[in-house]
Amino acid sequence: AEENARKHGEQALAEARKQADAARNENARLAEETKRAGNLAEQAKSELASLKTRQTAPLQPMLYVLIGALVLGAIIGAVSAHFGSKESSAAIASQELSAFENSIPGEVGSTGELVSAGLFRAYLSEQGIAEADWDRIVPGLSGISDPKSPVTGVSWWVAESFCAWLGVRELDESRRSSGHYFRIATSTEIPKPETDAPAEWTSDPGESQSSRKVIGGTEESGTWQIPSMTSTLDGKRPLAFRVTLAAAKSGN
Repeated sequence: AEENARKHGEQALAEARKQADAARNENARLAEETKRAGNLAEQAKSELASLKTRQTAPLQPMLYVLIGALVLGAIIGAVSAHFGSKESSAAIASQELSAFENSIPGEVGSTGELVSAGLFRAYLSEQGIAEADWDRIVPGLSGISDPKSPVTGVSWWVAESFCAWLGVRELDESRRSSGHYFRIATSTEIPKPETDAPAEWTSDPGESQSSRKVIGGTEESGTWQIPSMTSTLDGKRPLAFRVTLAAAKSGN
């Protein structure tokens, strides 16, 4: 009996040590996830802050809302990695955007095709926004079901946030530090729109910071709209956008 009790005690001790080791490993993994989320948040802050001096059109105080959204997305990502589906989180973290390369310009001065719904879905997913919440978080969003079709119903501010995310996601530290960044294309960088093409936001500077130019709308020369709108002034055409890879001018 004494021998059995001793063996039982050794087995219980071994099991306790095993569980303690597993707990330490899990804590270490969670700490690493949190660290990566913090790094992403800092990169997003840096990228958005630098837009103040690099963008063709200056940003309004809404910039701080965008920073908060990206930081919140990074924190949500870390929490969901621990409490949610680890497989799903890993799939998002390793997701490659090569399938949407037509929307992502690779050379400075080049402009991609209209941002596709598939690429925009990747953006929403990496902000930790569940599909069920897309309509609530991005009011007016449309054209999101077909990954190959252009995403539409996007405000200028959301498109600007997307550009900042894409810069952190696709440009390495060397290119970002040398002044490379993504921005919404200007009207001169956008091909002449076809009759049935979506209306598009541009980065053309307006007379004030409270308006941005839309082309392909109700007037051939374009219209000026407030950045929070998601469709043309007549409400008939949801707004899309495309991205240009730019470089800061020397001395900026």
